Amino acid sequence: MTGWIKIHREITKHWIWQDPVKLRWWLDILMSANHEEKKINIGMQLVDCQRGQCVMSLLNWGKRWNVSKHTVHNFFTLLKNDNMITTENLVKTTRITVCNYDVYQHSSYDKETQKEHDGNVLETLRDTNNNDKNINNEKKEKNRRFQPPTIDEIKNYCLERKNKVDANKFYDFYESKGWMVGKSKMKDWKAAVRTWENSDKNNYVHPIANYQTSKLDQDDRW
Repeated sequence: MTGWIKIHREITKHWIWQDPVKLRWWLDILMSANHEEKKINIGMQLVDCQRGQCVMSLLNWGKRWNVSKHTVHNFFTLLKNDNMITTENLVKTTRITVCNYDVYQHSSYDKETQKEHDGNVLETLRDTNNNDKNINNEKKEKNRRFQPPTIDEIKNYCLERKNKVDANKFYDFYESKGWMVGKSKMKDWKAAVRTWENSDKNNYVHPIANYQTSKLDQDDRW
C-alpha cells in the first residue's frame, strides 16, 4: 500500500481512541480501503471494490490482527452500530464500506497534500544539500588551517627571496609561542617571514619577536 489518509484531531475525543487495540484495527481498515475503484479476484470470481471499500474475509482479518473470527465479527458490529462502516457478506469474503470515506481521503485534498509533500521533500533536500555544503566547507576550513613550516621550508623560502632572515631564529621564536601572532593563530608563515625581513632591513628588532638586545647580541656571537 502507498499513499496516506488524513486523521482529524477530533478522533482523540472519540471512544475508539480510548482503546489502543481497536484504534489500531480501525486505522488498518481505513488504510486498507481503496482510494479508487478496482476489481478483486476471490477464487474464481471478480468482486467489485469501490472507493472507500475493502474486501477480505473475517478469517483473514482475524489472522491479520491475531484474533478469532468471532472477535472480528463483534468489532465490525460495534463499528456498524456507530455508523462507521457497513458490511456485505459475499461468497468466501466480506466487503466493508467505510462511511464518509472522503473525510479521510478527499481527491482534491490528495492533490494539495501531494504538492505540499513534494514541496517538503524539495525543502528537505535543499536543507540536506546546505548541510552537506556546510560540512564540506568546515572540512575545507580545517584543511586550510595553519600548518607550521619546517626549518628547511623557511630556509628555502628565504633563499628564494634572497634575504638574510635567520631561519633558525624565526622558527625557534614562533615555535616557542605556538605559532601565535599576538592572540591569534598565525595564518601565513611566509607573510611573517616577509615582516621579519622588512624589520631587519630597517635595522630594528622585529616588533612581534620582541627579542631583548642582549639576547640578539648573544645569538650574533654564536
